[in-house]
Amino acid sequence: MSVGKCAAICVGHRVNSLADHKYSIGYSSLPLRDHVVDLGVTVDSMLKYSVHINQLAAKAKRRSGLLFRYFVTRPLLEYASSIWSPTQAGLIDKVESVQRQFTKRIPALHELSYRDRFKSRIARTWSVTS
Repeated sequence: MSVGKCAAICVGHRVNSLADHKYSIGYSSLPLRDHVVDLGVTVDSMLKYSVHINQLAAKAKRRSGLLFRYFVTRPLLEYASSIWSPTQAGLIDKVESVQRQFTKRIPALHELSYRDRFKSRIARTWSVTS
């Protein structure tokens, strides 16, 4: 057990009366917190999950922002492709492997073949090279 990762939390309405008590593990005192993280879930002293939900929503917003910011800008595999467009089979396969991998990760297209994924309307919307 890593005592440095431990903290005490008083649960309920009488938190102030319990806050004066000192909690420890062995000879190490534990800090008293207004919220703690257990198994990745943040809970506060009133057993509410507002801190967890706020953190979760902010993290999801950041990730979706990155994703959509990428698709609004000109995709990397598309940039100047009319100039560098590969003619060798190995190089074509390398570029297409990125598309195959990307479209395979879209849940609605996961079970389709690469050819069907590429023909799909969703793939055209989300494809790296459109």
